[in-house]
Amino acid sequence: MLVLTLLALVPGLSLPAVAPASTSPDYYGLNVQTLFRLDAVAPERWGSFLDQMRAGGMTRARIDAHWQYAEPGAPKGGQHTYTWSRPWDPRSSMDHQARLLASRGIRMVPVLSHAPDWTARPGTRLHPSHYGDFAAFTAAFARRYGPGGDFWRENPDVPALPVHEYELWTEANSSIFWTGGPNPAEYVAALRPVHDALHRVDPSAKLLASLGWQDFAGFTRRIYAAGALGLIDGVGFHPYAPHAPAIIELVRRMRETLRSLGDGGLPIWLTETGQPVTFGRGGGLADSGLVSDGARAATQSLTGDALARSDCDVRDFQVYTIVASETNREPIAEGFMGVMRLADAQPNVTGAALMRASLRWRARQDGGIVICGTGETPKSSLLPLDLQIDHISPTCVKGRTTYDGNPIEAALTNLSTADGRVAPGYVNAFGESVVCIPNGPPVWEFEVISEIKNVAASQRYRCTVPREQGTPPPGLCRVVAEPLPFAPAPVAAAAATKRAATCRWQASAKVLAARPKRATVKAGVGCRVTPKQAKFTLSVQKGKSSKRVRTVTLRPGETSMLTLPRKLRRGERIVLANQADLKRRMPRLVARTAAIGGADAAGTEGCDWKLEARVLGGARSKAKRTKVRARLTCPPVPARSLRFTVAVQAKKAKKAKTIRSVTLRGGRVGNITLKRRLKVGDRVILSRTADAVVGVPTLTAHATTSKRVLRVR
Repeated sequence: MLVLTLLALVPGLSLPAVAPASTSPDYYGLNVQTLFRLDAVAPERWGSFLDQMRAGGMTRARIDAHWQYAEPGAPKGGQHTYTWSRPWDPRSSMDHQARLLASRGIRMVPVLSHAPDWTARPGTRLHPSHYGDFAAFTAAFARRYGPGGDFWRENPDVPALPVHEYELWTEANSSIFWTGGPNPAEYVAALRPVHDALHRVDPSAKLLASLGWQDFAGFTRRIYAAGALGLIDGVGFHPYAPHAPAIIELVRRMRETLRSLGDGGLPIWLTETGQPVTFGRGGGLADSGLVSDGARAATQSLTGDALARSDCDVRDFQVYTIVASETNREPIAEGFMGVMRLADAQPNVTGAALMRASLRWRARQDGGIVICGTGETPKSSLLPLDLQIDHISPTCVKGRTTYDGNPIEAALTNLSTADGRVAPGYVNAFGESVVCIPNGPPVWEFEVISEIKNVAASQRYRCTVPREQGTPPPGLCRVVAEPLPFAPAPVAAAAATKRAATCRWQASAKVLAARPKRATVKAGVGCRVTPKQAKFTLSVQKGKSSKRVRTVTLRPGETSMLTLPRKLRRGERIVLANQADLKRRMPRLVARTAAIGGADAAGTEGCDWKLEARVLGGARSKAKRTKVRARLTCPPVPARSLRFTVAVQAKKAKKAKTIRSVTLRGGRVGNITLKRRLKVGDRVILSRTADAVVGVPTLTAHATTSKRVLRVR
């Protein structure tokens, strides 16, 4: 159903006419590290996420190419030995991941990083004595997965999608990813042998310098001063910023920096971009806090559309990250950045918007947007915003601006008068703005438009000011100029009609919380066609008896949060049901969901508490510290961070000895360092007592030191 819905949006779109010379249909992609590397998604479910990605036309996947997995042991006699297939561990098997991606028509964009333990360099920095070894790994990777590579010859059943671009490290200008702080000279020293080794194997390969948004201009100048010119074939840029104009400005500044260094023709790949969201209504400004998924959807899709069609020579747009949390309580790192739901691999609002953008671009590669050059973007090339306004007083209007149906922050709603006065109104993350006629002589007419300069514009309204005092009657503002809309042409309209007749309706419900005084239910209706909204009866059922609680209104294609004025008990079920409406082609729909696993306990949020611990490293004869990984899932809202006692019990001891206390944040993984050496058989114990105030039960987790512990970098 998703594929039909998205494809039906493509045929009639009216878009700019001049195509960028170098951007291919394979422009949109996703960072998939959270799918392959983390424990949140079982390997047998990976395919469902990748299928959804491909259905949305997103055919580029940024992955981690970890040197530590390919070559865990040091070379012997100068000979390197690489392990590409690791059937016992799909998360570290490059062959397995290459097969999964290529079989779905998705091309890898690898990040070459993570040195193995034998290089003896702590943290994320690469030791200069192993630059040659790292270059050898890069060449070996290209021989296996590049054009004519061994993997493609050994697997003729897999469509050959060789690697073309290689990103060297991640954000070399960040102290997070280059331990000890950015070092331009070291980075260029590593670039040189890697560049030479890669191009000996594949002269057409593109080696990308990896740059985050942190002081990127200064770092770029310093690596060029150290000799980067000619050693890189492009920039893998990560322009994280709160809204679309800010992201676009970072890209413009990157292009300007490269020009100032005499390398203005160097392509830019946006290998990481994205935005965190909240799991509620969100804030009004991204600068001040997390925004809604809808606001993020507009920001990311408009940015991607604009840069693809711009003169900045941006080759791809890869959003971080693929797997999304719905509540930020699932055991997934950075789930607030994701675009496909962990539970069912379906796209959230941002994911759906990006897939529509991707399919639009694949249908037609257009251009004409002036960002990095000079001059004005032709009106016919501007992206279409939609502005709806209310004439709230004789001299003021309130507007709501959207892009592809989602609220777009940081557009300006401009009110102008015939005598040259202009009043800009900043559009917030809800798409809202209020503008009024500036002080001056009375006017009886003004115009209103929302726009992002040189990028996007809405329809233009002309409003009449009533000469009598009082609130103006409706209909005083009329559209006088339309932008190029995302509107279906006759072919698309026919496809939409067919989709309305054939798509499968469905209703869903899920209990999210079952507190003592009220319960929260998440509900949704599938198949976004007419009607625009529908009424459902919400009932609570136990056994054969059912009691009606309230009537709710749901909008097809959207998710709603419903509150019951009572608690739910174990075994009770929520039932959502409507009456069939044949006139509007809406069948009868019924959705049922139950309160599960402790949902009747105070604050347990409808799922089971779980505390896990695992000894990761340090249990060696000369180690002075031990690392333990802990994860807490399903916390109540008032207690997202909880204090735990950490104790150690020797193998033959009867009692445990308290070492320290730690704070764990619900839904996230935490690493705990113990300032002592553990022996095989020793146990680490995390515990806390029950707290009835915030609804936390007694929690305990044990981790026993085994003979084989992995050292965490």
